[in-house]
Amino acid sequence: MNPTDHWDDLKSAGAVPPPSAEVLAHARRQLDEAAARSRRTRSVRRRVLVPALAATATAAAVIGGVAINRGASEPDPVAIPGPRASSPQPSPPPSRSGGIAGSCVVGYSPAELKKRAFAFDGTVQKAVRTSDGAVPSYLLTFTVHEWFKPAGGPLTVTVRTITPPRGSGYDVSVEFPDYTVGTRLLIAGEPRWGGTDPLKDAYAFGCGFSRAYAPGDAATWRALLSK
Repeated sequence: MNPTDHWDDLKSAGAVPPPSAEVLAHARRQLDEAAARSRRTRSVRRRVLVPALAATATAAAVIGGVAINRGASEPDPVAIPGPRASSPQPSPPPSRSGGIAGSCVVGYSPAELKKRAFAFDGTVQKAVRTSDGAVPSYLLTFTVHEWFKPAGGPLTVTVRTITPPRGSGYDVSVEFPDYTVGTRLLIAGEPRWGGTDPLKDAYAFGCGFSRAYAPGDAATWRALLSK
């Protein structure tokens, strides 16, 4: 804005005296300060808005030995029943949209397997999705056939994983075995929050630390973890 806009019209009407240099300088300072305040306000709003949008778009965490980054939204909670005797086994999973990208914090090796707090051979009896923070997880209840570590654990145990059951339509890339109710697995992991009880809120590791049951792998785990 020019402070002298329409001043000639006012002077011709004889309504006001001509402005002094001091008055004009003061008016210019007032306009400059108002413009600076407006620019600062817009800048603060942009700085607040950008990280808020970024936090809404993605959620990252490290769970069960896996660094994960959540992508698309997930389907509704599921509890999967076991297959009926007359029903065929489920077909391979369909193409999936959305999911979680993951990378292993630590790779599988005999030495790393020995560091895990628990390991067992068991069959999935129940799988239920649970809402817990930014990343959904699944509580898997197992009937245990053999405890490798600790020795003499319970006959039934529940562990948590971020990998959904087969056929859920949701994908997690953490090298966790494909499973449904009735699947036999070798599972190794850690208590979620640490502590001396290895099975308190137990978390099944992916990245090779949990895998489809195979007699050869079971024999290897038995030999490694009995020492």
